Amino acid sequence: MMFIRKYFILVAAFVPFFTAELFAQYGQNMTVGNIAVEISGPQYVSKDAVLSHIKLRSGQPFDQHSLDLSIKSLYDTDLYDAVEVKRNLNSFGNLDLVLNVRPKYRISQIVLRGNKSYSNSRIIEQITSEAGGVLDDRRISRDSDKIVEFYRKKGYAFAKANAEIRRNDEAGIGVVVFNIDEGEDIKIQNIRFEGNAHISGSELEDQMKTSTWIWLISYLTDAGRFNNDDFQNDINLLKQHYRNNGFLDVKIDDSKVRFEFPDASNPGDMDIVIAVDEGKQYKAGKITFKNNKLFDSKTLNEGLDIQPGDVFSPALVDSSVDWVKNFYGQFGYLDTNVRALRRPNLEKGEIDLIIEIYEGEKFYLESINIQGNTKTKSEVILRELALAPGDVFYLDLMKDSEMRLQSTRFFDEVSLEPEATNIPGRRDLRIIVKEGHTGNVVFGAGFSTVESFVVTAELSQSNFDILNYKNMFQGAGQKFRLRASLGFDANQVSLSFENPYVFNRNLAYGFELYRTDTGYYSDDYSELRTGMTHYIRKYLFELVEARLGYTIENVKIYDLSRDAPQVIKKEEGNRSISQISLSFLREARDNLMMPTSGTRFEFLQQVAGGPLQGDTNLYRVEARAGWWVPMSKYFGNLPIFKYGNQVFSIVGRTGSVTGYDGKEVPFFERYFLGGAYNMRGFKYRRVGPIEQPSDEPEGGNTFAYFSLEYSYQIIEQLRIAVFYDWGFVNSSSWDWNASDYNDDFGIGFRIMIMGAPMRIDLGMPLTTGKYNDEGLQFNFSFGTVF
Repeated sequence: MMFIRKYFILVAAFVPFFTAELFAQYGQNMTVGNIAVEISGPQYVSKDAVLSHIKLRSGQPFDQHSLDLSIKSLYDTDLYDAVEVKRNLNSFGNLDLVLNVRPKYRISQIVLRGNKSYSNSRIIEQITSEAGGVLDDRRISRDSDKIVEFYRKKGYAFAKANAEIRRNDEAGIGVVVFNIDEGEDIKIQNIRFEGNAHISGSELEDQMKTSTWIWLISYLTDAGRFNNDDFQNDINLLKQHYRNNGFLDVKIDDSKVRFEFPDASNPGDMDIVIAVDEGKQYKAGKITFKNNKLFDSKTLNEGLDIQPGDVFSPALVDSSVDWVKNFYGQFGYLDTNVRALRRPNLEKGEIDLIIEIYEGEKFYLESINIQGNTKTKSEVILRELALAPGDVFYLDLMKDSEMRLQSTRFFDEVSLEPEATNIPGRRDLRIIVKEGHTGNVVFGAGFSTVESFVVTAELSQSNFDILNYKNMFQGAGQKFRLRASLGFDANQVSLSFENPYVFNRNLAYGFELYRTDTGYYSDDYSELRTGMTHYIRKYLFELVEARLGYTIENVKIYDLSRDAPQVIKKEEGNRSISQISLSFLREARDNLMMPTSGTRFEFLQQVAGGPLQGDTNLYRVEARAGWWVPMSKYFGNLPIFKYGNQVFSIVGRTGSVTGYDGKEVPFFERYFLGGAYNMRGFKYRRVGPIEQPSDEPEGGNTFAYFSLEYSYQIIEQLRIAVFYDWGFVNSSSWDWNASDYNDDFGIGFRIMIMGAPMRIDLGMPLTTGKYNDEGLQFNFSFGTVF
């Protein structure tokens, strides 16, 4: 009996082993028997819902891969904490499967406690958990961190948050409670430094994103609030600034930073005290070059940003290394490798530099490979390049070519780089572009105090091809625009075209056909202009371009009132103007719609009549200029100018027109000031001579105008501005006597809407004339100052 008992115990011990071995050898050849589902935990998931993810069916051959995919599909639903499968051999030799799943709990409600400064909806926006969603402990923990991060970005440096989960096991649901301790709204009053004997506190503070609280500005920008991530980065920036000033051993321990609250009555006012151990300041010692055979050391040394005796700066060392490498690249030595070896001389407090150069060979351009231009012709890209096959592969010319291609605005991305070839001393130029969106169809409506209500439609293509209908007229780099506007007081239609490379030369030709019907100039008449302009344009040097144009147009004055002054009545009917113009323009603004830096200068001359025929003889000279200055560039050391992308601008215009051969200048070719686009404290065209008793502006033959404007960016698309305008209009030609000037000041807003600036201005006249003292003026318009 003892033997039999031991036998059965031995068999029972080995049955699982033999079953597993049997399944391993023959499982893939077995047939699936019964498939059952067991649900543990919350019961809100049905068995049918589980079975819908199972890719095996009873009676089919068993497939382990299908079972693995079924388990993965169940986990992918994010509804289950665990999925287990049990396999059993039934009495028929088939494989029964039992799926045991444990569903996750659901969130029935999210409760916020302790939030006083921000609403529930504002905080709920910061988290990913939501009522009705799966209750995931890790996600809820991350949500607590997100709430804390949100508060700290808003200046609550000591905010805390934790999550409490209240589960209902029977229903399989849970209530998530976020307990929030906001702490104080911390405003940084002062940032002080200790131990900074060689670098001033204001200079160090300029390196930091963390800043002190400034009334009004901080409410708009959140500057002056403490953000721990920003502050940790600031510590690194301070260390970097010290090292670039020669203090290579500087120590700034963020654990020793003190946060002080000196005013017990206002615990939200905080001072930050940063202790600095500057260490020793090092100078640049001896600088030598090694392995340079093509260029002598004197030539290379002249281009370095760091020289012996200078304060040792790692940044200047890096830029000097880059300069040497680029210098070689300018002569085609693309594979030149440069590195700077530092040799400390502790006795002298100097760092000697050995600039080691591996010159490589000179490369020539073999071929140009263009990729990604699905609509732009290759010739359009090639004509922008400063390199051609057979040229020395100058690195600076490659970079110039990349900038030229980017400036076409045909492409969203442009990349130029040398590419290896099998030919010694040769490199290909690989150009990779990503086509951009160059065509636009725009419909819109606008309103201004000058033009009243206007509906516009425009079709434009900046990469036009007039001969390529198969590619939707795209790809040749030509410019096309068809624009129409219909308004209460003005209607306009225009068609313009430009080919920037005529006969594959850097010479542009363009034309414009237009018809403009305007009724807002005066209540006494309407003006209809119909004409055509042809021009050629060429860049002369740097950013200066010249434009020579010819315009032929007909001006019709009609719908005259009985009270219209004589100067208008005598122009009733049609008058032709045949005119040639020559202008020079230098455009260097960073943005044409809403510039923040740069300059613009233009000089224009026009001659009409005489040998050109037409009914009008006149000669005109004008000059226009603008200068935009970012305040942070010149006054960044003052805290008030560090924020908001503040811009100061000066815009000026002047000109004079005169008739000849006994002809007068018609009133519609004279100058007028006043309104939304220049003298904003006066009504439209009300600056200058005004005929009495009709009270109609006559215009003048000479004018001058300038405007000062300071603007502050509130958000990316919105600026607030204050301005001052000054100007005069004199009746006589070449008369710049400014005794009858007018001026005004005011406040306004600049809002970018669909890529165009909307200008809202409230102007107050200061110095007025006898007939234009009409008080505060509101102006609403679209467009730019040029």
